[in-house]
Amino acid sequence: MNIRELAMNRRRLLRLLGAGALILPGGSATTLRAFAEAAPPFDHAGLVEDFLEGFLRPATARFAAAAMGLDEAARAQCARPDDAGLGATTRAAFSSAALAYAPLDIVRFGPSHEAARPERLLLYPDPKGLVRRQVEKELAARAPSVLDAASLHGKSVALQGLPALEILLFAAPAGLPAEETQFRCGFAAAIAANIRRIAGDLDRDWRDESGFARLMRTPSADNPAYLDANEVTLGIAQTFVNGIEQIRDSRLAGPIGLRAVDKAPTPGILETAGLTLPYIVAGLEGLGALYGDGGIEKRVTTADHGIARLIGEEIETAAAAVRRAGTDLDAARKGEGRRAIIAAGFPLRNAQQLAAELITQAAGVTVGFNAGDGD
Repeated sequence: MNIRELAMNRRRLLRLLGAGALILPGGSATTLRAFAEAAPPFDHAGLVEDFLEGFLRPATARFAAAAMGLDEAARAQCARPDDAGLGATTRAAFSSAALAYAPLDIVRFGPSHEAARPERLLLYPDPKGLVRRQVEKELAARAPSVLDAASLHGKSVALQGLPALEILLFAAPAGLPAEETQFRCGFAAAIAANIRRIAGDLDRDWRDESGFARLMRTPSADNPAYLDANEVTLGIAQTFVNGIEQIRDSRLAGPIGLRAVDKAPTPGILETAGLTLPYIVAGLEGLGALYGDGGIEKRVTTADHGIARLIGEEIETAAAAVRRAGTDLDAARKGEGRRAIIAAGFPLRNAQQLAAELITQAAGVTVGFNAGDGD
């Protein structure tokens, strides 16, 4: 879909929302609210099952497996630090683990939020360069404590996750003395082991049928997390709507320089590893999986099948636009790449607005977002 088609589609959607009416196959006009009131009751329990089994648990399993591969690659590299092939293998394993985490990056409740896991895994944005400063400080001090995953887990979150490991794997100066190379490798291996630990804990906790999954399935007055089924649905829906905003406004617009004309672009997520745009694509693919496999689309079709389908298509349109921008962030900040990124913003905003509207009407919960942000 080209930019002109995107703009025409956007205007059509806004007219539909502005008029508050949809033309149904029988030719009669009705509002989304009126149609939703005539629809079957919302299947809250079914949404929980699809969210857990269709989206979340497969994603945590993939991340845990990728983190295990990263840990094994880092340990192998440290055992043979002179093998350039092992270094390349570790960097490839890093990329695989990072892209496996991208779909989970938007989930910020339950086990995903516990023990500062989001910050431990991916401290971003980092406007003050905290990760780099702390890594460089540890490299200068060469304290043995950062060579042990268990002790590292008790240190600053800036030292524990993907951004810190990225610096060690992708920003090492050439010609370092053997002793310093060995220390850097040990430090990197400890971070990789820590990431494996967190990924494994995340997967285990989401699979624990007596843990948070049980709370999602059994809302009640005695439930410490959810009073009723509407609250569970709202949490899942808000994850999707907020996830669109996070990718669009934080992960994408800032690094491309679209947030303010008088400010320089912000550093991209995992930019040193060249993963900013691939990470965003993986995140958008995760959004698509949450919407489809996670059960949201199936349940908002009661409000309007055509627009429900369109939401998923808008997510894929945005992902295709980012893919067209390539993988080179510097190149994507100008020319055709920049135009492709700008084109991705429109369908993401459409998807966010339409999802909030349809979920509100179909489920009877109010899904909010920051509608004041510009395109």
